[in-house]
Amino acid sequence: MFAMKAGIELTHVPYKGGAASVTAAMANEVQFTITPLPATLQHIRSGRLKAVAVASKQRTPVAPEIPTFAEAGFPGFESSGWNGLLAPQGTPRPIVDKLYAALHALAATPALKEQFARQGAEVVTSTQAEFARFLREEYDNFGRAVKAAKLTVD
Repeated sequence: MFAMKAGIELTHVPYKGGAASVTAAMANEVQFTITPLPATLQHIRSGRLKAVAVASKQRTPVAPEIPTFAEAGFPGFESSGWNGLLAPQGTPRPIVDKLYAALHALAATPALKEQFARQGAEVVTSTQAEFARFLREEYDNFGRAVKAAKLTVD
């Protein structure tokens, strides 16, 4: 997605996870990695990695000194890690509402927010409709990137 938005060609180097790509970047085996902030924050703060940008719409409160990709000269590239709670289609509304209320109550607790912040992440909540819209946008964005890169499944 970054290469498509930036209009550049890149060579993808596959790793078995974020930790391996971070290690490769610190060892100068690759020029950069795009990895979730929680996997890199300790290395950024220790000076072993230089943070160029975050891929969220706004700067993160966890590391407000890091500019967004748009601020760093790459407008239009936004991608961030996320987690969500999904239930099977047809789950009765009272159960969905109970899960939603419990999740939002937990997300509002200072202890959870503090725990996420220590790991370089932040708690963000939305309505069910907002989350559904977000999922459709993610599907569309990644779909365009897969088509542009001519990726196929083996």
